[in-house]
Amino acid sequence: IVKQNPLKNVGEIHKEWTAAGVSASRTTTHRRMQDMDFSCRIPCVKPLLNNRQRQKHLAWAKDKKDWTAAECSKVMLCDESKFCISFGNQGPRVWRKRGEAQNPRCLRSSVKFPQSVMVWGAMSSAGVGPL
Repeated sequence: IVKQNPLKNVGEIHKEWTAAGVSASRTTTHRRMQDMDFSCRIPCVKPLLNNRQRQKHLAWAKDKKDWTAAECSKVMLCDESKFCISFGNQGPRVWRKRGEAQNPRCLRSSVKFPQSVMVWGAMSSAGVGPL
Protein backbone atom coordinates (compact mmCIF):
# COMPACT_ATOMS: atom_id res chain seq x y z
CA ILE A 1 0.00 0.00 0.00
CA VAL A 2 2.80 2.41 0.96
CA LYS A 3 4.82 1.61 -2.17
CA GLN A 4 1.78 2.32 -4.38
CA ASN A 5 1.18 5.74 -2.80
CA PRO A 6 3.80 6.96 -0.27
CA LEU A 7 1.85 10.20 0.35
CA LYS A 8 -0.99 8.43 2.20
CA ASN A 9 -1.25 9.07 5.93
CA VAL A 10 -1.45 6.31 8.58
CA GLY A 11 -5.25 6.57 8.79
CA GLU A 12 -5.67 6.03 5.04
CA ILE A 13 -3.19 3.14 5.02
CA HIS A 14 -4.92 1.55 8.04
CA LYS A 15 -8.33 1.91 6.38
CA GLU A 16 -7.11 0.25 3.18
CA TRP A 17 -5.33 -2.50 5.16
CA THR A 18 -8.43 -3.35 7.19
CA ALA A 19 -10.56 -3.25 4.02
CA ALA A 20 -8.24 -5.97 2.67
CA GLY A 21 -9.22 -8.17 5.64
CA VAL A 22 -6.40 -7.49 8.14
CA SER A 23 -7.55 -7.06 11.73
CA ALA A 24 -5.20 -4.58 13.40
CA SER A 25 -5.32 -1.29 15.25
CA ARG A 26 -4.05 1.97 13.79
CA THR A 27 -1.09 1.82 16.21
CA THR A 28 -0.22 -1.69 15.03
CA THR A 29 -0.41 -0.50 11.42
CA HIS A 30 2.05 2.29 12.27
CA ARG A 31 4.41 -0.16 14.04
CA ARG A 32 4.32 -2.61 11.10
CA MET A 33 5.31 0.21 8.74
CA GLN A 34 8.21 1.12 11.02
CA ASP A 35 9.22 -2.56 11.20
CA MET A 36 9.50 -2.48 7.39
CA ASP A 37 11.93 0.51 7.75
CA PHE A 38 9.44 3.13 6.58
CA SER A 39 9.47 6.45 8.41
CA CYS A 40 7.18 9.41 7.93
CA ARG A 41 9.06 12.50 6.70
CA ILE A 42 8.36 15.86 5.13
CA PRO A 43 9.04 15.35 1.40
CA CYS A 44 11.96 17.16 -0.22
CA VAL A 45 10.87 19.93 -2.57
CA LYS A 46 12.41 19.86 -6.03
CA PRO A 47 11.77 22.15 -9.00
CA LEU A 48 9.55 20.62 -11.62
CA LEU A 49 11.86 19.72 -14.55
CA ASN A 50 10.83 18.33 -17.90
CA ASN A 51 12.83 15.65 -19.75
CA ARG A 52 14.60 18.20 -21.97
CA GLN A 53 15.85 20.13 -18.92
CA ARG A 54 17.05 16.91 -17.26
CA GLN A 55 18.96 15.92 -20.41
CA LYS A 56 20.63 19.35 -20.56
CA HIS A 57 21.66 19.09 -16.89
CA LEU A 58 23.10 15.62 -17.46
CA ALA A 59 24.99 16.70 -20.60
CA TRP A 60 26.52 19.66 -18.72
CA ALA A 61 27.66 17.42 -15.85
CA LYS A 62 29.16 14.82 -18.21
CA ASP A 63 31.02 17.56 -20.08
CA LYS A 64 32.67 18.82 -16.86
CA LYS A 65 33.36 15.49 -15.12
CA ASP A 66 37.04 15.28 -16.22
CA TRP A 67 38.02 18.85 -15.36
CA THR A 68 41.31 19.29 -13.49
CA ALA A 69 41.66 21.28 -10.26
CA ALA A 70 43.31 24.10 -12.27
CA GLU A 71 40.29 24.32 -14.60
CA CYS A 72 37.88 24.29 -11.66
CA SER A 73 39.83 27.09 -9.92
CA LYS A 74 39.02 29.45 -12.82
CA VAL A 75 35.29 29.14 -12.23
CA MET A 76 33.08 31.36 -10.09
CA LEU A 77 29.89 29.72 -8.92
CA CYS A 78 26.93 31.93 -8.15
CA ASP A 79 23.35 31.22 -7.29
CA GLU A 80 20.26 32.84 -5.95
CA SER A 81 17.96 31.41 -3.33
CA LYS A 82 14.39 32.16 -2.42
CA PHE A 83 13.44 32.30 1.23
CA CYS A 84 9.74 32.15 2.05
CA ILE A 85 8.58 34.89 4.38
CA SER A 86 5.26 33.26 5.22
CA PHE A 87 5.51 29.90 6.91
CA GLY A 88 2.38 27.88 6.42
CA ASN A 89 1.33 24.31 5.96
CA GLN A 90 4.19 22.18 4.65
CA GLY A 91 1.75 19.82 3.01
CA PRO A 92 1.38 16.07 3.38
CA ARG A 93 4.18 13.92 4.75
CA VAL A 94 5.61 10.95 2.85
CA TRP A 95 6.39 7.40 3.92
CA ARG A 96 9.81 6.36 2.66
CA LYS A 97 12.79 4.23 3.49
CA ARG A 98 16.33 5.45 4.15
CA GLY A 99 17.97 6.51 0.89
CA GLU A 100 14.67 7.25 -0.90
CA ALA A 101 14.62 11.02 -0.22
CA GLN A 102 15.31 11.85 -3.88
CA ASN A 103 13.03 9.15 -5.32
CA PRO A 104 10.57 10.98 -7.63
CA ARG A 105 7.66 9.21 -5.92
CA CYS A 106 8.72 10.73 -2.57
CA LEU A 107 9.09 14.34 -3.74
CA ARG A 108 6.67 17.24 -3.63
CA SER A 109 6.94 19.52 -6.69
CA SER A 110 7.22 23.26 -6.13
CA VAL A 111 5.12 25.24 -8.55
CA LYS A 112 3.53 28.00 -6.43
CA PHE A 113 5.12 31.34 -5.57
CA PRO A 114 4.52 32.36 -1.94
CA GLN A 115 5.70 35.69 -0.55
CA SER A 116 9.49 35.48 -0.51
CA VAL A 117 12.86 37.24 -0.57
CA MET A 118 15.58 36.47 -3.14
CA VAL A 119 19.27 36.57 -2.18
CA TRP A 120 22.34 36.12 -4.38
CA GLY A 121 25.80 34.86 -3.49
CA ALA A 122 28.99 33.72 -5.20
CA MET A 123 32.10 31.66 -4.43
CA SER A 124 35.32 30.69 -6.16
CA SER A 125 38.66 29.15 -5.26
CA ALA A 126 39.62 32.62 -3.93
CA GLY A 127 36.78 32.63 -1.38
CA VAL A 128 33.19 33.77 -1.06
CA GLY A 129 31.63 36.98 -2.33
CA PRO A 130 29.14 39.23 -0.51
CA LEU A 131 25.62 37.94 0.06
